[in-house]
Amino acid sequence: MGNQKDNRHIYLTKRSLLKEEYNSGRLSELYSSLVNQHQISVIIPIKNEFPDFFSTLESLNQSWLSFCETSFCEKSSCEKEKILVILVVNALENDNPKVIENNEKLIEALEDAKNQQKYEGLDFFTINLNPPMGFLPEKQGVGYARKLGMDYAIFFDCKILACLDGDTLVAKNYVEVLYQFLEDMKEKGELFAVTDFFHQRAENQFFQKAIDSYEGFLKFHSKKLEDCGTPFYPVALGPTLVSSNYAYCAVNGMNLKVAGEDFYFLQSLIKLQIADGKCLKTKILDTRVFPSSRISDRVLFGTGSRINELVEDAKNVAPSCDNDKILEKISYPYYDEWIYDEFKKFFAEKNPEVTNLKNFLEDEKFLENFAKMKKNYGKSQNRFESAFHTWFDGLKIIRGIHFLERVER
Repeated sequence: MGNQKDNRHIYLTKRSLLKEEYNSGRLSELYSSLVNQHQISVIIPIKNEFPDFFSTLESLNQSWLSFCETSFCEKSSCEKEKILVILVVNALENDNPKVIENNEKLIEALEDAKNQQKYEGLDFFTINLNPPMGFLPEKQGVGYARKLGMDYAIFFDCKILACLDGDTLVAKNYVEVLYQFLEDMKEKGELFAVTDFFHQRAENQFFQKAIDSYEGFLKFHSKKLEDCGTPFYPVALGPTLVSSNYAYCAVNGMNLKVAGEDFYFLQSLIKLQIADGKCLKTKILDTRVFPSSRISDRVLFGTGSRINELVEDAKNVAPSCDNDKILEKISYPYYDEWIYDEFKKFFAEKNPEVTNLKNFLEDEKFLENFAKMKKNYGKSQNRFESAFHTWFDGLKIIRGIHFLERVER
């Protein structure tokens, strides 16, 4: 995996949100006592989550207690080692005062919980980006908050960075599996992984039907893409992401796009993993996280907004007084089977003539790029496949799908 020490230092010096404080030595002055104290960090952006956020902490702590009872814990070098939970409490300067007040209540309650040592398996590091103490930069969102928390984890020299959301619960074996991944990282050079996910129960039958439909689409679509032969098949969901410190630094950290930051971060991790042509499959950890299925407008293209759209669309086309009719109409649209077939044919043969993607590939200058791949990597099938998929990445797949949806057959 290269030199992890240099990898970390270069990232903190040049790419991190903390680079000015790191280069000036101020970070070391303030937080040197926290460096090398934890191997695993869980990074959680928080906004307007009081009091429900404490269910997330309780879930995480219970998972740690379960880990302490396992034989793996007794045999490993990390026996009963605490997890560092990095909390990024955030708001924009002009956010609703109720949001800012809610964040203040959470920070106060968290201090009380820490003083009472309520969560024995968790150590906390809280970043206050809540006015008037601080605030998110204008036009930034959860991606910035997540990156800032993860950058602190890199400074603290945590080996594993796991992402969660403030409304997400974890499975009983979550912490145990994180420590198993830590061992795999050390012994096998694992770079990153994702967990399985299953949304929490919704508040009523309409939203439950919507979340079941949307989650079903995400998992079906992921499986179909995997069957097509692309490595860009895992669902890009923030609280499922787990990265080694080396991989995080190597891809220049979390993406700062206001929408889709998790997608672009995961895509970068996949490209890093397939770069040597050895593995086109993402490691799926044998544990689950349970994101909330509540309606929320905090993330423009998030799960909550999609669920709300499904329910509202169904109510618009069905009699409002007939619940069964509304439930019938709640269905997330799937892509047609032939679209996956087109990708499967192209990935197998890499010949534009065999697919309806031909015009799309011409616009993307596929033949010119394909010739370069053949010239540079043609002697190694593994490296050639890696180069091909690095070029035809997850973003091109999305654009290709939208192109095929417009094709007349």
